[in-house]
Amino acid sequence: MRNELSAAAKEEIARGALRNAARCFVEVTHMDDIRARFDEYVTVEGWEHVHAVLAAGQGAIVATGHIGNWEVLAAYFAGRGIPIAGIARRMNDPRLNQLLVDYRAHNGVRTIMRESSSSGREIIQVLRGRGVLALLIDQDLLAPSVSVPFFGRPARTPVAAATLAVRRRIPIVPAFAERRPEGGHRLIVRAPLYPPADGDRRTAVVELTRRCNEIFEEQVRHKPEEWVWWHKRWRRKPIPRLDLDADITYQNTVLS
Repeated sequence: MRNELSAAAKEEIARGALRNAARCFVEVTHMDDIRARFDEYVTVEGWEHVHAVLAAGQGAIVATGHIGNWEVLAAYFAGRGIPIAGIARRMNDPRLNQLLVDYRAHNGVRTIMRESSSSGREIIQVLRGRGVLALLIDQDLLAPSVSVPFFGRPARTPVAAATLAVRRRIPIVPAFAERRPEGGHRLIVRAPLYPPADGDRRTAVVELTRRCNEIFEEQVRHKPEEWVWWHKRWRRKPIPRLDLDADITYQNTVLS
């Protein structure tokens, strides 16, 4: 995108991204009020996809990213009575980490720390309870990854969502929150992505991850001012293969 836009357009996106971050912060501090009036603050497109995948009784994976206000998205799922948990990296400051965990719990969202020795069991518990596991897959993390295209460049992308989908034979549901011109949010739930019924698992993981990136790029192009651009998305060199790090606890649970 950087070579597709004028300098003025890039500056407007940068300013818009900072405005969005500030608005997200304000919303986070007023989430109790927002939850109390979800019906007017939020509209939803594609909620039928959530009903369809959960009707199968196996749970589902929601893949999203740092765009719009992802905390509103998670809280809305919880507010509709759907058990939801998100995998998160433990923050360096334990006080900030606990603050985030407590905040999400207050909004009905469970947090599973991917470094925890119990993370694998917790993930399976959520899915067996016909719940939703939410993952943000738009950053280069120290986690099992594969390099797949993003804005025309190979980008290291976490494979946890695709790995779980292939191992458990459950769909990935891409979902996003975007701001409405009149205020509040429009939640967009895309059609689920199903893993292949047979074939090589690793090939399936790479293909599902590639498709997730493709859908996320579409959303960023649609609302570029709402993405967290300051993360160094291409900070490390691409990797030519699926990188399964042995020290990631939940990895052995979901792709054994």
